[in-house]
Amino acid sequence: MTEQVLSTEATRLLAALRGAEANTRARALTHADLAKRCGLDRRTIIDAARELLDHGYLVLAACGTPRGCWLGTLHEALAYRAGLVRRVRHTAGRISALDVAIARHRGQLPLALEDSQ
Repeated sequence: MTEQVLSTEATRLLAALRGAEANTRARALTHADLAKRCGLDRRTIIDAARELLDHGYLVLAACGTPRGCWLGTLHEALAYRAGLVRRVRHTAGRISALDVAIARHRGQLPLALEDSQ
């Protein structure tokens, strides 16, 4: 079995997170800051963070303010996962509602009655 090697970009990102001791949410670094530290663009930072996650590094991303990435703990990763699952369920519900609205506007379903009186 061959071990997969991290890309140069992922290696730079990991070094930047470790070097800044970004190991708590409070010490998270923004994508813009990481891009500057690594000499990469923001999109590449996002892709490199995904690569690290794919290789088993707990690279977590904070939503809200402040936004940023850090190397998290197992407990934080589990909480992060739960948040992602909630967002996926919410998004799936919106997609279903949108599908119904599209079908109604295509005439495939009757429009909802404003008043039944």
